[in-house]
Amino acid sequence: MSFFIVPRITSIIDERQQKIGVDIQKAEKVNQKALAVLERYQTMLEKAQNEIDEKIAFQKAEIEASAELKKAEISQYLTQKIVNNEKMIKKEREETLQSAGKIADQVAELILQKLGLKDGKNNHD
Repeated sequence: MSFFIVPRITSIIDERQQKIGVDIQKAEKVNQKALAVLERYQTMLEKAQNEIDEKIAFQKAEIEASAELKKAEISQYLTQKIVNNEKMIKKEREETLQSAGKIADQVAELILQKLGLKDGKNNHD
């Protein structure tokens, strides 16, 4: 009986070992494929992240350049406004001083007339 049982057990163990070996080889192939896919995924992810970083850097540079341009435009506009306002203030000051001078002359004339030092006929002594 052991003559039949031992070879049969040995045969079953050999078959199972072969099946386990084949399964291990299949698992290693699947694992290698999975690692290859993972590596491609990581490469693609890294490439995508680099592209995103480049786009962000480019857009940031564009925004900063645009902001600097706008800042320069606003500065130029405000400088021109200040110059124009200063000119206007100077002109108004001169007009006001001229007007005040005329009023002072008229008041002086009236005072002189009231004091009787001058007649009311617009004589320029």
